[in-house]
Amino acid sequence: MIQTYQPDHHSIIHAAAQDYEGFFEEEMAYRDLLGYPPSAHMVAVLVLSPKEVEAKTLAEDLATLVKKAGRPVTVVGPAGAGIGRINDVYRYVFYIKAKVYDDLIDAKDRLEIYLDRKGRGSESVQFDFDPLNAY
Repeated sequence: MIQTYQPDHHSIIHAAAQDYEGFFEEEMAYRDLLGYPPSAHMVAVLVLSPKEVEAKTLAEDLATLVKKAGRPVTVVGPAGAGIGRINDVYRYVFYIKAKVYDDLIDAKDRLEIYLDRKGRGSESVQFDFDPLNAY
């Protein structure tokens, strides 16, 4: 028995029909269209700070830096993470997507150089390549 709020979702339809190949083909088509792994690569950039304004500002600055770098990447966000605060630490996230993995490495390296030059206050930044879960 499957209980869902979306009975017309392609995953439910294919599961009910036990059509695993059809599900794979349709899911891969969506992933190709949207640039999600494994069709493309992605890195989640998570910015953490005990001060919400600092976390938000740093996330915006980093996302802008990636956009201006001129690399063939797509930046999604930044926005508050799904769980916006844990243990009084605010969390903002943005995603960088690229067809070529080396373009993500280049973006991460540029961000790390920027962070080293800027100096880190109370903020910290984490990189998660091809994340399995959204933040």
